[in-house]
Amino acid sequence: MADTMYIDGVDVLSTYGAYPLGYEGLLTWAEFKPIQTTEWDDEDEIDADLSNPQLDAHQSSLNVAVRDNMLEEFMEFVYSSHSHTFYFPTIELTQKLRVVGCSDMETSRTLGIVTLTLSEDMPMSGYEYTPPTSSIKQTHLTHKFLIDGKDITEYGCALLEGSSDSLRAYPDIKDVLQISASNQSGIIVDNKAPVRASSRQVTISLLMRASSIEEFWRNYNALYYDITRQDARQLDLVDTLFVEGYYKSMSVDYFSPPRFKGDKVWLKFSVIFQTTPMSYYSLLVSEEAELIYSENLQVNIAVQ
Repeated sequence: MADTMYIDGVDVLSTYGAYPLGYEGLLTWAEFKPIQTTEWDDEDEIDADLSNPQLDAHQSSLNVAVRDNMLEEFMEFVYSSHSHTFYFPTIELTQKLRVVGCSDMETSRTLGIVTLTLSEDMPMSGYEYTPPTSSIKQTHLTHKFLIDGKDITEYGCALLEGSSDSLRAYPDIKDVLQISASNQSGIIVDNKAPVRASSRQVTISLLMRASSIEEFWRNYNALYYDITRQDARQLDLVDTLFVEGYYKSMSVDYFSPPRFKGDKVWLKFSVIFQTTPMSYYSLLVSEEAELIYSENLQVNIAVQ
């Protein structure tokens, strides 16, 4: 069953036989405008100015199937204006999007498929924050994961395989002074220089579930907002590792919308963070080998 789609109030399914083939492209997040960073040779990681990060205009793609004999008319309609208001009833999404172009087109005897490139010029404009709440019971969780102290289960999310390995991965080492002489093989390296860690990228893969499309949008937008706020995010793999980093990009692997009554909403996606100077957990161990945490988690290892 084809999903309906409205462009400027026009039902393009009944008018042109046009319907969306998926929503994954529309659900990706905008990236920041360039962040000013400074890298010091004698310090770990990088310093990033995260006092006022701003989202850039965001281009996304939308695959649309169109009845072949109406393809030209549909494209003329889409190209009739720079921007249109798109409404997708199945996922209850309304967006004002600017048409950038058509990146791909395939035609057959009865059907054409076009990939529209669309720009959301003012991401998150007018959004008013609503705290996330999830009705989904998370079971069989391998790790407890917090972002800025908030459990991701509050957003209806679970941490997926590979995320903990990405958090634990060791960074590259910053280059030190090297001399390469034209009359000598190899290079001379300053091996007495202190070892400093380079900034690295951490990929967090998540599965978000919601019992309704309303719950999904509340939690999706709350997570989008929380991750793209000012300052670095604190990524806490509880009892294991504590890392700081700022948002770089987000990609969507799979989205399952609710097409029938009672359907849950599923979103599988990944968020990439760029690390800033890291802070690891320090753990205090009691005589009974139980972990004791200080309020700011800045304690030394002590076995009594």
